[in-house]
Amino acid sequence: MNINPQRRGGRKLISSPQAMHAAVMSAFEPGSLDSVEGRPLWRLDIDKPVYRLYIVSPLRPDLHHIIEQAGWQGQRWDTTPYTPFLDRLRQGQRWGFRFTANPTKRGPSHGGRGELQPQKSVTKQTQWLLERSSKWGFTIPDIEIPRTMISPTEGSETDSLLTSPDVKVTSREEKRFSRRGATDKKASTVTIVQAQYEGTLEISDVDALRYSLTNGIGRGKAYGCGLLTLKEPR
Repeated sequence: MNINPQRRGGRKLISSPQAMHAAVMSAFEPGSLDSVEGRPLWRLDIDKPVYRLYIVSPLRPDLHHIIEQAGWQGQRWDTTPYTPFLDRLRQGQRWGFRFTANPTKRGPSHGGRGELQPQKSVTKQTQWLLERSSKWGFTIPDIEIPRTMISPTEGSETDSLLTSPDVKVTSREEKRFSRRGATDKKASTVTIVQAQYEGTLEISDVDALRYSLTNGIGRGKAYGCGLLTLKEPR
């Protein structure tokens, strides 16, 4: 469903992952998720002027409250069963993909677990994905990229081909927002680095990919990270 950036409630959901997380969880009756496998995942895609909310969840969400505070009068949302699509997946298939992640790595440690360090550069964020994709059920195929170069012997331009993984970091952001737990006396500040990836994947492990699609990838799932979506390849 689309979020209305002209409304105060819409701007709040767009700017605060904590507020959006609370709104998404309120789409399910209290206790209804306790006995089902999986967790609600969400992602806010910003393709201005459109702000589109995606949710993958084990139960059908009721989003009337989000429409009331952050939508348009008479607006509806689209819901479709996920299982038929998951059943179509086969090893070796290629799909276009998009997802937003919180890329982090543990730093050096001295006898314990190293501190989590956000990956902030495009190079490190891309490497983070390439190092982990196989355990999530897919690989990133290489594509050929033309490169014009100067011949050292003739001094003229010649064409050559480079190969590069078919993935791009299409947006990066460091978000800061307030969070207050049920027992906290005052709010704390949360900082999260987000990177949006787009490209082509090839399925290497169908079961692992299905798990990734329904349970999410990486950290920060409560704050809009980890929801992987697929589309027909370019």
